[in-house]
Amino acid sequence: METREIPPAHFLIKIESFSLLDSYETKKFAAGGYDWRLIINPNGDDNDKDCEYVSVNLAMADTSSLPANWEVNALFSISLFNQISGNYLSSLGVRRSFLGMKSQWGLSNFISKKILLDQSNGYLINDTCVFGAEVFVIKREAVTEYLSLKKDVIPYKRDWTISNFSQLGDVWQSEEFFVDDHKWKISLDPRGNGEGTGSHVSIFLYYLGSERVEACYTICIKNQVNDEPKKRTAITRDKQFVEEGTTMSVTEAADELPTETREASPANFLIKIESFYKCGIHKYETKEFAAGEYKWKIRLNPKANGRKHVAIFLHNVGSEIVKASFTICIKDQLNDSEHEKQTRITRRFQTMKSEWGFSKLISMKVMFEPSNGYLVDDKCVFGAEVFVVNTNALTGCLSLKKTVTPYKRDWKIRNFSKLGDVWKSETFKAGGKKWNVSLHPRGCGGAKGNGVSIFLHYVGSESVKACTQWFPDSTSNKWGWDSFIKLATINDPIKGFINEKNCCLLDIEISVEAVAR
Repeated sequence: METREIPPAHFLIKIESFSLLDSYETKKFAAGGYDWRLIINPNGDDNDKDCEYVSVNLAMADTSSLPANWEVNALFSISLFNQISGNYLSSLGVRRSFLGMKSQWGLSNFISKKILLDQSNGYLINDTCVFGAEVFVIKREAVTEYLSLKKDVIPYKRDWTISNFSQLGDVWQSEEFFVDDHKWKISLDPRGNGEGTGSHVSIFLYYLGSERVEACYTICIKNQVNDEPKKRTAITRDKQFVEEGTTMSVTEAADELPTETREASPANFLIKIESFYKCGIHKYETKEFAAGEYKWKIRLNPKANGRKHVAIFLHNVGSEIVKASFTICIKDQLNDSEHEKQTRITRRFQTMKSEWGFSKLISMKVMFEPSNGYLVDDKCVFGAEVFVVNTNALTGCLSLKKTVTPYKRDWKIRNFSKLGDVWKSETFKAGGKKWNVSLHPRGCGGAKGNGVSIFLHYVGSESVKACTQWFPDSTSNKWGWDSFIKLATINDPIKGFINEKNCCLLDIEISVEAVAR
């Protein structure tokens, strides 16, 4: 569990009179192109009053339209609002596969009743609490990058004699040449290029491959009189991540970060590094990867804080304001289930603050401990998962009534035997909500021709719980019986349901116990 300031991205439900709640399925909310519900059980998954924990589950709704053998992979978190601090107690992202045979996942021990019921903790105040959820559907495989560092490097040397220098055109280019299976060439502008036009000679090293290569190179022009060459040395790096000593921004990260173990690999990006320690990598910026229709990079500093920690940052390549929830992972290479150490936060990326991350993601002591499995044969694997939060959460409010006064009503239905297919009452109010009753004198559905069908209809848009039944439910806004009474029974004069004036008496009693808005 972690504490966060940003509310859940997709759903919030406020529950009033929580102590009266038995079990509750929320209304649907949309996330990642699918419909979902929260299922809140104050007495645990088994609805046992002796259970010490509140369970909260996430379930897919309306799966009937999905194709056969459907599977939806999602990362979700469940939150509880702290009404004193204004923060949210949130589960670390749980990644699960939702299937036809298993369309519901959650946390059976989301929070202990002891902690929840203690008002000083801020989660339940005046018998009111607020739960939330965010769901990110994973639709693509992660981009994988390999970084191979070389311990022993033999420099490649090459020289050219450029004849008729003063008669050269705008640019001279060397032939292509190979260094460690990578293709390069040199270009020289005898009258300068860019800021050096007309005042300097410009020289550039071109890499002609598709992979990303870091190379230390030296270019010199020999002084043919005194053997004192004009020499310049540099390192090939991305222009946005240039000099030794470049300062990387840091987040307000604590020394001890919330972590969890999970089976699934990160959804968006993996960087596999060989010779992590021996080659002494200082800073590294990965290639771009896409997540949530935006471009991102990972910036890695394995020698942060005086070589005591590994620092990792997520950088938004664009200039737009983006709110994103992201996870950084380190793979445990000794565990065949690919369990990973992770931490997850939600931040707002913008021009003035385009990267967030962890200046103390993991200590070198923990990193280098062989039994932890994070560094094996001097190889390690880092990963990232980024979910863009671009919707406002759907909100709901569940009000439970402690004292319920039943509403009673009766009707005299005349000329019963001459009724058409259906009789409907006028609309009436009970518990502040509108209702009506329908009666099918010759039955409907499976009882047609055999019994009398009676249904109670809810005529509202809010969800209402009356006599343990929720209106509307996932399929209908009515509840009742196809076969309330057999036709033979109601039409038998001896039974007394229809009097000598062909009149039937219908009574109803409704107790509205809860309203969900």
